[in-house]
Amino acid sequence: MNIVFLFSDERAASAMGNSDHSVVRTPNLDRLAEKSYTFENAY
Repeated sequence: MNIVFLFSDERAASAMGNSDHSVVRTPNLDRLAEKSYTFENAY
């Protein structure tokens, strides 16, 4: 089993298409998020 962590740097957590943002379009990150697990909060 392989585990890969992807971090999108320097953007607001809500600034993704899968977060229902009305302006920002992130089709590649949205496709990855649909097939994986996303962290809502990280500290």
